[in-house]
Amino acid sequence: MRILRGSIAMVIGFSALAPAAAQADETERCIAAHVEGQRLRRDGKLRAARDAFVACSKPSCPGVLIEECGGLLAGVEAAVPTVVFEASDDEGNDVADARVVAGGRILASRFDGKGIEIDPGEYKLRFERSGAKPIEQTIVIREGDKARKIAVQFQPAEAPETKRTISPAVWATGGVGLLGLGLFAGLAGAGFAKRTDLDDSGCKPHCNPDDVDTIRSLFLGADISLGIGAASLALAPILYFALPAQVDADTSQAAWFGSFGPSGVTVGVVF
Repeated sequence: MRILRGSIAMVIGFSALAPAAAQADETERCIAAHVEGQRLRRDGKLRAARDAFVACSKPSCPGVLIEECGGLLAGVEAAVPTVVFEASDDEGNDVADARVVAGGRILASRFDGKGIEIDPGEYKLRFERSGAKPIEQTIVIREGDKARKIAVQFQPAEAPETKRTISPAVWATGGVGLLGLGLFAGLAGAGFAKRTDLDDSGCKPHCNPDDVDTIRSLFLGADISLGIGAASLALAPILYFALPAQVDADTSQAAWFGSFGPSGVTVGVVF
């Protein structure tokens, strides 16, 4: 009977001590939150300090801490800055599909006109929007700033520079044109020289028919070469704008050729 009474007394004793131990742990947590909140407040980390003061203001904390942390909480609430980001396009129209980044952290993923809490300090902001040039801006946020407006205006992004590679057909046509003009000059010069030799020989009107036919062929070839050259040079710029650009075209090994024979003038290009 005495043993049973002793056991009952121990259970009652432990039951009485348990709430006291739990309360002591809670008090320690409240004190730690109070100390941590003040440290964060001194470091300018106002939002984290606010969370700490909220923790030491709970009803389960000692009354003296509740009162002090409540006062500190009110002061931090008044000091936490808020900013409102605004953006417009190059025509001055409001835009919302933009974001702002600071130190690799996104402060706002969309500009909806709502205030955003931010700790005081210096920030290097980067504003980004699809299809627009990014904007970088350095600002200093001060304690107590409320609904501070930070506005930027985006400008269209510059189109990437594209390098147009000329189509081989353009090179070929232009080459044929230059070669045609070169052949014209050569054939016409040879024809005039040959005719001068015949005039100096005094053979008219009984010159050798073969010599006369050669001179006519030279002038005919010159006329044909001139026509081909002029037409090709006129066609080359038309092809340049009409044909799609060739990315991998290699014209460094292109070679033009031409010849004159009894059947006419032959010109071409080999890549």
